[in-house]
Amino acid sequence: MLSFFKIDYYSQYGLCILMFLSIPFLFLYGFMAGLFMLGCWQLLSAALTTSCFLKAGQSRIIFTYWKWTSLILALLLLCIPLSILFDPDDLQVIGVIAVIGSIPVAFYYLLIYKRLIDHLSIKKEIGGIIKSNH
Repeated sequence: MLSFFKIDYYSQYGLCILMFLSIPFLFLYGFMAGLFMLGCWQLLSAALTTSCFLKAGQSRIIFTYWKWTSLILALLLLCIPLSILFDPDDLQVIGVIAVIGSIPVAFYYLLIYKRLIDHLSIKKEIGGIIKSNH
């Protein structure tokens, strides 16, 4: 399971690097496409690893991630019903706020995911040491 987490983490990290490297060539289009893919990927990853965060005693940090993610998704979903009432140019303000807010949330998830992997690695090492002493 730990090796799956490491593959997932480093793949997400690689996508972040590609997002930033694409800026000089594709301008913000490559960055935004990468951010969309990373956001979807992180939602799936967080949904699958939330129980591991809870078992590791890191409930506060994963709930913080879910709170900010919920706020961003609510802002994006709010644009749909408001499109009837407002001009699309006005709704871009809400969309831009949500997109800009999703960047630090994506990096926050990478940080807490790395923290979880480190915690599980140390726990595995300690478990191996304890087993070898018996």
